[in-house]
Amino acid sequence: ATMAIETRPYVNITVTRESQNSTTSAAEMHPLTVYPMRVMGLTTTNFDKKYKVKISVNGQDVETSAQVNFGQVEFRDHISNFDCGPMPQASVLDPAQTKVLVTLIEVDKSLTSTTLGFGQVTCGSMTNGICSPFPANVAILSAAGTTVATVQLAMVWETDPEPWFASKIRGLAFSFPQVILRGDTLRSAFPNTSAFTPGASASSIAMHLVHGGQSYIVGLVGTIEADQSALTGG
Repeated sequence: ATMAIETRPYVNITVTRESQNSTTSAAEMHPLTVYPMRVMGLTTTNFDKKYKVKISVNGQDVETSAQVNFGQVEFRDHISNFDCGPMPQASVLDPAQTKVLVTLIEVDKSLTSTTLGFGQVTCGSMTNGICSPFPANVAILSAAGTTVATVQLAMVWETDPEPWFASKIRGLAFSFPQVILRGDTLRSAFPNTSAFTPGASASSIAMHLVHGGQSYIVGLVGTIEADQSALTGG
């Protein structure tokens, strides 16, 4: 008997294509930090009132401490306080999924809070984890639709955003070794105050330095003289 056997090689190859809508891996998840830096445009400068900003992202709220308006309201809270939770990059860039609501709140000396208005911002594009535009200027609108102020903030999609924020901080320092006051000129300009009476302490006098739309208060040290006083910045 004769038998013939014919064999053919067979290789099973499976080709898969990952969907664009597939779930992002954990390695691609980073926290979104939304950090309010300042409030600009407030017309009221009153030491009895302070202002804070609340950020709401996907049901999570974070807010700044309340600060006085010195031409602008500056915030220096720790970066970690503004972690809005981990999310994939696609969600950050999708305004339908990630809407950042900004609320401006006024706090009076009795600690009563009043909401002045709301604004909204989205991450239009991203470069190296930094949302554009940077900084984002968010218009705060009252219930009547008028602009109350502008909140300037940064949005960073990064596991460790602190080095980036630290690289953006710049300092400008002023010192006043000597301040010369002319008593006759001051008493003429402010006739109803006893602060410029000869022999009075200069501790009740403050010098205001206005720079870049901000006001910095510097206390003065020394004694008021009759004609001319040589004081120093506190």
